[in-house]
Amino acid sequence: MPGLIGLLLLFVLAIGGAVAFSVYLLRANPTPALPAAPSPAPFRVVFHQGGELWLAGPAASPRHLALVPAGIAPRVTAMSLAPDGRHVLMISEVGGFHGWLLAAPNATPEPLPMPPRAVGPGPWRYIAISWRNGRTPCVLLAAGAVAGPRAVVARFVAGSGGAVSADWTALGVLAGQPLSLAPLADQIAILETDPAAADFAAQSAIRLQRLDGSQPRVAWHAVGGTPPAALLWAPDGGTVAVVGEHGLAIQKSSGRPVRVVSDGIPPISFSRQGDSVAYLSGRPGAWRIHVLRLHGEYDHDFAAPDAHPPRWLGWTPDERALVYLSGTTLWVVAPDTGAATRLAGGVSGQIAGIGPAGTAFTP
Repeated sequence: MPGLIGLLLLFVLAIGGAVAFSVYLLRANPTPALPAAPSPAPFRVVFHQGGELWLAGPAASPRHLALVPAGIAPRVTAMSLAPDGRHVLMISEVGGFHGWLLAAPNATPEPLPMPPRAVGPGPWRYIAISWRNGRTPCVLLAAGAVAGPRAVVARFVAGSGGAVSADWTALGVLAGQPLSLAPLADQIAILETDPAAADFAAQSAIRLQRLDGSQPRVAWHAVGGTPPAALLWAPDGGTVAVVGEHGLAIQKSSGRPVRVVSDGIPPISFSRQGDSVAYLSGRPGAWRIHVLRLHGEYDHDFAAPDAHPPRWLGWTPDERALVYLSGTTLWVVAPDTGAATRLAGGVSGQIAGIGPAGTAFTP
């Protein structure tokens, strides 16, 4: 018996010694802090206000870039910067769609061709734009009845002399309202609605139709309520975000739900690689920014930098940071930690886009 007690005592002492030694090692060699996320590569934010183009970037105050030509400035209702930073598309919806492509801040705007009479009479209205390969503007236009319009997709190309040519894909008369154009400009989203009748509630469905005429497929469906206002696409078209009356639905284009956020709101931004989506949730004065990693369907969120109403959200070209516009203040936000740095103030106009530093529009 004394021998057994001795063995047990030695065992207890050995375990205690091992624990004590482990604690000593942990204290002597604390876990190193995680390395800080790398800063984004130089980028510039282009915005327009008061008939002028402006530029904002890290470690610099906003500066004037160019005047919008006086002849078209009053008519311009929207602008879009190519993701590669090399062109700006100016859009007017005054009296129907008109557009101009600008190759440099002070260059002469080149007018966009209008759809030929063969695809139907105008006036045409602007629905959506996508920059195929980050540099070629493709625009979805519609004309006629809202619920059953004629639709056409235009692909605009600037020639060596500056003049713009266009390729047209006529989609004929749609069975609903066109909502958006896929990033690859190979399919569109169409909203179809059936009003309430007798004992049947109103229904809404979003169908995705390929430009090659393939059979459309239903990507979203709901009974009752207000139809959704918008659909946004991931760059590869495989994931969509539907903005509706009851929040935000993020799902695969096949219809499989990924995440439903009852208090989710725009702005929404997919990363350029398509593996993440950033969006907002919450209530006035208490907004939160979410970053959803789509491959693992992992969502994390953090408080927005301030309480002002969110107006715009986008990724830097290298996807290392978010750019967030709330009220009139631009912020750069780390997507993993939420750490925010004030980029600029006094931004009362609209963001045209973000491009890498070093191009004509992002010097």
